[in-house]
Amino acid sequence: MKLSRSSAVISLSLLLAGPAWSATCLSGAGDCQTMPDDPSALTMNQGPLPLQSNTLGYPQQGMQNQQGQQQSNQQQQKSLAQQLQTPMAPISCDDVSGKSVLDRNNRYKTPAAPLNDFQKYLCSSANLPLPVFGQQIFQMQQAAYSPFEAAPVSADYLIGVGDNFSVRLWGQLDADLQLKVDRSGAVFIPRVGNVSVVGIPFGALKQHLSREVGKVYRNFDLAVTMGQLKSVQVFVVGFAQNPGSYSLGSLSTVVNALFAAGGPSANGSLRKIQVKRAGKVVNEFDLYDLLLKGDKSHDLMLQGGDVVYVPPVGGQAAISGSVKAPAIYEVKPGENLQDLIAWAGGTGNFAQDGKVSIERVVAQKSRKVESVELAKAASFVVRGGDVVQLYGLSQKIDDMVSLRGNVAQSVRMPWFEGMKVSDLISSKDMLIAPRFWENKYQDKTASSKDIQEEEDQQELLKQQQSMLNPPSALNPPPLKRKVDRTLLGALRGNQQEINWNYAAIERTNELDSTTTLVPFNLGAVVLKRDASQDKLLAKGDVIHVFSKTDIRVSTQQKNRFVHIEGEVGTPGIYQVSEGETLATLIDRIGGLTSSAYLYGAEFSRDEVRKKQQDELERLADYVERNAQTSAGQLAQNSLNEGGVKAATIQADQQKLLAQKIRTTKADGRVVLGLSPESSKVADIPEVALEDGDRVFIPSRSSTVAVMGSVFSRNNAFIYSKNRSVGDYLALAGGPTESADADSVFVVRADGSVVSAQQFGLLTRSFKGTPSLPGDVIVVPEKFDRTGFVKNALDWTQILANFGTGLAGIKVLGN
Repeated sequence: MKLSRSSAVISLSLLLAGPAWSATCLSGAGDCQTMPDDPSALTMNQGPLPLQSNTLGYPQQGMQNQQGQQQSNQQQQKSLAQQLQTPMAPISCDDVSGKSVLDRNNRYKTPAAPLNDFQKYLCSSANLPLPVFGQQIFQMQQAAYSPFEAAPVSADYLIGVGDNFSVRLWGQLDADLQLKVDRSGAVFIPRVGNVSVVGIPFGALKQHLSREVGKVYRNFDLAVTMGQLKSVQVFVVGFAQNPGSYSLGSLSTVVNALFAAGGPSANGSLRKIQVKRAGKVVNEFDLYDLLLKGDKSHDLMLQGGDVVYVPPVGGQAAISGSVKAPAIYEVKPGENLQDLIAWAGGTGNFAQDGKVSIERVVAQKSRKVESVELAKAASFVVRGGDVVQLYGLSQKIDDMVSLRGNVAQSVRMPWFEGMKVSDLISSKDMLIAPRFWENKYQDKTASSKDIQEEEDQQELLKQQQSMLNPPSALNPPPLKRKVDRTLLGALRGNQQEINWNYAAIERTNELDSTTTLVPFNLGAVVLKRDASQDKLLAKGDVIHVFSKTDIRVSTQQKNRFVHIEGEVGTPGIYQVSEGETLATLIDRIGGLTSSAYLYGAEFSRDEVRKKQQDELERLADYVERNAQTSAGQLAQNSLNEGGVKAATIQADQQKLLAQKIRTTKADGRVVLGLSPESSKVADIPEVALEDGDRVFIPSRSSTVAVMGSVFSRNNAFIYSKNRSVGDYLALAGGPTESADADSVFVVRADGSVVSAQQFGLLTRSFKGTPSLPGDVIVVPEKFDRTGFVKNALDWTQILANFGTGLAGIKVLGN
């Protein structure tokens, strides 16, 4: 609810003035009025202040609010019906004060209504958070219910000051009159004069006006239609949520006044609401008639000056367990357990048809627990303070066995004497999960995570290929290493294969509820019908079927798929046997092509990639932790502002470096240790292939790339066996002033790294190192080598230890 600045100031001043007065602020109007907390204070010469809207901000008569008048009666009734059907808002025993609390996003959320003493008792004694039945419709903004002002006015409606009506005359005279009842209770009719109408029922108004007009005219007819109705000032006092004075529409009833005041408070009654008129009780309304039966016959239409009194709540009883609407209900003397269960929606589908547990107060001294037969609920009188518990059925299913785990569908079947595993698992089709057939027959789209990982790999490979063989007249465009995601997805999906060698029967001892496992060979029972493994089943047994990924099986039982592409006879995805090597696989698929550059072979492994990525994450964490520490030490040791600034810059650089390390993707590459002259399959070392291995054999490169802090942007040069590392640095214009010439390194086509630091002070010897086809020479920028950078980090360590590849060099080098 928005308040103007003046409204907020007035509200604050009222709150600070003392507890004897409360503030009623009106949304939209920007005004506040003061009301005494004690209803007797209304006798003082304060008088009700004119209100333009009620507490919930609904427009009242006299405001010419056409939108409110145009609501349909059907919509209004539907709105109320929806509110009555709204499930009770859950409460929590974590906060029984009703104060604002923080949600998961550390934002203050609207506090729930404060709990009454009975709710607090249930929370403290049984951790049983139950709402008070009926309060939920008043706690929701959309629950506000205002009368439909355009509805037909009943014949007993009393005309009052402020009412508007139109009079249509025809015959001897023809006139359309729009009349409003003035403060004197009369309307003015031309040539007739003032006619008193206040207090006249609407049903008698036509006759009354005809009689008065007939004193002047003859031979005419007359029709009366009500227009804008008056507003009435009523008071809601007692144990209401927001007691005070409210200006309501003249068709408003007790329910409208209660909505305006926010309903009864936590300690207010919903069952004995009184309407006092001229000092006498003229109506008593039980809200349960409306909430539970839809009976609104006792919802009296209010008149100006009426007082709606909410008395303190009477006896309350709680009901929980297997009922449809567990809550706290207000009980009147003589009401029984059957009534209470009926208010709660009746018993649930899984309620026990037996005894009901009732905890009750004994002589206001102690509490005891009684047990009542559900069949005798009508004869058991409920008292205030009773806590009723209906118990649900046990989840145990008698005479049943079940099948769970890596199966087509979990199954429950009736048990019979002599039942065996083969009786429950009648065929292998019961064990093949639906995802197997989905992967086999449907076109599956890779998940966004898998696609992103694949795109990262493709970008990395693209950069590597472009560095080794940039497009030119001498070299064809780089090879696009597109992976068949559909095939790979299917193969990966089929990895959820059944573990035929092991399954287990979970058996529970009925005496002490202990559990034992009875293992058996699933394949022997289902595939071979081996009677020795076909175990007898007992009541309640659960057979668990596992996949090969649920329990790590021996390497002999695993399937292995290897992805190989590039300069081989038939690139593709191949299943390999245990112990099969890379060399034997290449021979099996047609060997190497004549263009193969074996020295540049890329061999990557998932397990290595994951370890490399974990190491990169740990390195980034260490850089971030060290950044603040080292910056603080430098700033402390600095004697001038420039030193502090330099320390801040260094910390920012280290944080940026940590971010770059996190974005670097490890490729899992394993250096095969081949020589540049290797050209035959026999030269490949004996490497046993594992599931998920990837192999790429590039064509022979004809370039050497230079990247980093050099003058030339044309960073690829034709390879010549007579040129050294220093020669290519010279062709690139040499290192710039910002280059770190002592940290230059070369990434070879096989993934190995040669750095200037390996030569120590013999930097010239490094520059004289012969270059090889596919070399990438990297010249890093200078950076502060104090603290962490000096002790633990350099370019070659990142590249050599974590296998980031050329994509990682580019990320870290930017």
